[in-house]
Amino acid sequence: MSNLNHDPHKKPSKGALTPFGVECRRIRKEKGLFMGDVCERIGMTPGFLSQVETGAKAIPDDLVGKLISALDLPKSEAELLEEAAALSARDFRIRLDRHAGYDDRRLARAIEIGFAKLSDSKKARLYKLLNEDNGNG
Repeated sequence: MSNLNHDPHKKPSKGALTPFGVECRRIRKEKGLFMGDVCERIGMTPGFLSQVETGAKAIPDDLVGKLISALDLPKSEAELLEEAAALSARDFRIRLDRHAGYDDRRLARAIEIGFAKLSDSKKARLYKLLNEDNGNG
């Protein structure tokens, strides 16, 4: 099984695989398939899938489901692929309860606007702060 715990401070190099790309490649290798074989099953060109795997193109909404179905992935493998896709996303949404107050909305907006400006050390501190109550910090 794959390990999705990548170094959070490591910046991907141009052409490097995203976590989703790493999982796709691992699954293909384990199943003895080439990219073209997989693409034929899901109706996608190898060039486009390659761009998705490197993050040059966003992951289409239906791609993960198509891969899970076409490759007949067991639940554990499907969950890894879904998590890898989530970690490879370019855009994230903060889901607020419909009753979220002004302060919650203001904080969510500040994170959205200010995230890219945070230093790596501040991102690490924020990550630790957000995960310490979950027992993950």
